[in-house]
Amino acid sequence: TLRDEMDAAPGRRLPEDRVRQIVGTLVDALKAVHAKGVFHLDIKPDNVMVEPDGRIVLIDFGASRQGLTGRTTQAFSPEYA
Repeated sequence: TLRDEMDAAPGRRLPEDRVRQIVGTLVDALKAVHAKGVFHLDIKPDNVMVEPDGRIVLIDFGASRQGLTGRTTQAFSPEYA
């Protein structure tokens, strides 16, 4: 997971170029799911898989909602929401 990669990084800090790569990939993934009206609602390092080749995969759509309204139940991690 991204949590594992962060924990293994010196000082728990990833290089800026890696952060940009990760964030860019996550933004692209969110654009795709938002275009379908799906909202993840629980993006955190534990829900980002890092493949052996470095590829980033957003996982765990258990808290996701389709078409948000003001009546959405809380099913996310408040620290990251």
